[in-house]
Amino acid sequence: MTSKTIQNTPPTSIPHPQLSSITRDLAQQASLIVAIWGNSGAFRNRAYEVVKMFPELRCLRVTGAGQPHHARGLPNGLLPIPYRC
Repeated sequence: MTSKTIQNTPPTSIPHPQLSSITRDLAQQASLIVAIWGNSGAFRNRAYEVVKMFPELRCLRVTGAGQPHHARGLPNGLLPIPYRC
């Protein structure tokens, strides 16, 4: 599955182990990984699993629930900060 295919595939239709593998493969090409999933990261403890995969994970801001804030609605110019669950 390519990154273009992933962009056109709803995340809920990709089996969980395959999604983790795809995420790791794409991350190898990145110099910086910024989490922006919002409060939905708590679903099935996915946020915790992603943080374990990427110890250097960053976010732009943390929500009141402790999740990486979604980029929508955030001011421009924020710098990524370390994220920990």
